[in-house]
Amino acid sequence: MVLALIGYANTTGTCLSETIFYSDEEKINSAVNFAFEHYLRETKGLGYSGPEEYRDILKGCCKVGSGFVGDDMKWLYKFSGRLSDYVLVAKLPKDRVENAESHEINKLRDSLLDRDWFVIAVSNCGEAWDPFD
Repeated sequence: MVLALIGYANTTGTCLSETIFYSDEEKINSAVNFAFEHYLRETKGLGYSGPEEYRDILKGCCKVGSGFVGDDMKWLYKFSGRLSDYVLVAKLPKDRVENAESHEINKLRDSLLDRDWFVIAVSNCGEAWDPFD
């Protein structure tokens, strides 16, 4: 019975150790920081000085949801709290968006192909990780 209650709380996205629910913005911040630590070093951050500048310039940079990855183990990750949501982080270079209006950035973001996104998993307690690793 206790295991079922813990599993249910985990599937709702509750961080049991902190008894809080992370917002989409907090999940995005975690995923963007992860992307800069693990992927964007190789590309010199797509021209951004860091995650803060990326988020400041590229408002609406990311999408949060759980349907982006077809994973047979997704239910187990959800039940255990290892996966709250996936966050898609756009691979948009700074020089393409720096002087663009917000509606132009949104149009550009919406036209991105699958390969133009980093897929980052975020746990219930805000820990970002690579779902393909």
